[in-house]
Amino acid sequence: MTSWSLAARELGRRPGRSLLTVLGVLLGVAALVATWVSAETARESARAMFGALGGRAALEVRAAGQRGVDPDLLKVLERVEGVEAATPLARGTAALRAGGTITPLKVLGVDPPRDAAIRDLDVVAGRAVGSAPGALLEASFARSLGIDVASPLDLYAQGGRRVLPVVGLLAPGGVSVFDGGAVAVMPLETACDLLGLGSRVTVLQITLAQGAAPERVAAALHQALPPGHEVQPPAAAGVLARDTMRSVEQGLSAVSVMSLVAGAFIVLNTFLMSTGERRRALALLRALGMQRRQVLGLLLREAVLLAGVGTALGIGAGLVAAMAMLGAWEQL
Repeated sequence: MTSWSLAARELGRRPGRSLLTVLGVLLGVAALVATWVSAETARESARAMFGALGGRAALEVRAAGQRGVDPDLLKVLERVEGVEAATPLARGTAALRAGGTITPLKVLGVDPPRDAAIRDLDVVAGRAVGSAPGALLEASFARSLGIDVASPLDLYAQGGRRVLPVVGLLAPGGVSVFDGGAVAVMPLETACDLLGLGSRVTVLQITLAQGAAPERVAAALHQALPPGHEVQPPAAAGVLARDTMRSVEQGLSAVSVMSLVAGAFIVLNTFLMSTGERRRALALLRALGMQRRQVLGLLLREAVLLAGVGTALGIGAGLVAAMAMLGAWEQL
């Protein structure tokens, strides 16, 4: 009989204790896997959402505080070496009243002639936005609210109430990946009026010429811009989302570590009890000629069997738990 067979046979003699040990390993591994998978997926989703809003822009210019940026600075930006194109963007949140409910809506105000260099808007019905007031909505989001092309949008924001027609519907993806498609794209002036920005915009987005180094162009933009303006990558907006999730991630990590420690104590206690009860049997094996390393190998094989089963089951349970946790992340 091999050492592995002896180890498996010994574990089978105490099924309750073996099951408790496997359960301890399973809980610890499942907690770690679920936390890691859900946290990493949430981070990637946040980066993807903010990246979709940023489009192909490599840099953004924003004013310190909430006072907005003067769009006339576009002329200054376009003279900086390494800048290929620059476009203004008004970004904010409005409330959409439809079907007797109030739905939060991300508002993007774009300058159509300039914005084509930054992002692609795939219109599947109706037409693209022009200079006249009107909005684009993601197709499935619009239809879930009973909205179609030419339907009126009843919007409320800092600038007051505005009723705009839906001029077109967007394909899923791109800017509409944010908030499950709850994004409205409209002309820049219309968005600034709705969001109460006046003559200013939220950011100026910049695409770079081929081969231009973002760090060098950012330094040149700092020198060309008046004081009180910041130059940063669009992905920096994702830092805010990461910070808001950090406390939740820390709580999940603490729970997973506690589960792992508790599982380790269960495993350690089980093996100490098992070794103590088998002292006579182990001494008999030694008396029959089994060497110390062979006895140690027998115990380690038992540990490997239990850890292998517990880890395999724990990974599967962790992935299932991560799927459930991601539903909560999506709502958050």
